[in-house]
Amino acid sequence: MKLLKNIARRILGIYSITDDIAVMQKYARLAERYHRNLIFYKLFSLLKVYYHQKIFRHFACDIRPECELGKVIFRHPLGIVIGGGAKLADGVIIHQNVTFGALTFDEIERRGVFCQQIVGENSIICTGAKVLGDVHIGKNCIIGANAVVTKDVPDGYTAVGFNKLIPPKNSV
Repeated sequence: MKLLKNIARRILGIYSITDDIAVMQKYARLAERYHRNLIFYKLFSLLKVYYHQKIFRHFACDIRPECELGKVIFRHPLGIVIGGGAKLADGVIIHQNVTFGALTFDEIERRGVFCQQIVGENSIICTGAKVLGDVHIGKNCIIGANAVVTKDVPDGYTAVGFNKLIPPKNSV
């Protein structure tokens, strides 16, 4: 049954962003593994770039192959940017125009300084949210629409505006 569903999806042209991300990350790992064999390295690197560009063209998302994604739900995969240092756990819901990226930039290389954003299980990242710098977002958190998060968010908290945290209802 699963085979028939996959064949039907391919024939009808129904794409899933999570499938393409998984394939892109698989080729990125293979390219790293075969870095000494030039032929395999170039082949897997080309396939990685192909799937990265496919995701970019089809969904207008820039999702780096180096990021670690669990079973993430993309509600509206449009304009999402996920940098290489992001680690998202299972059950995270991401809406459109969300950015995970660097807070500071290297003056010489003109690119973002590597930083790590860790998002706990069952968190919700709403439309237009920006998670910048080394940030740890706990489990069951909500990042509000157009929020900018540059500091850690404890478990169960809601972040709105610029680093404004709202505690859970059941805490005193």
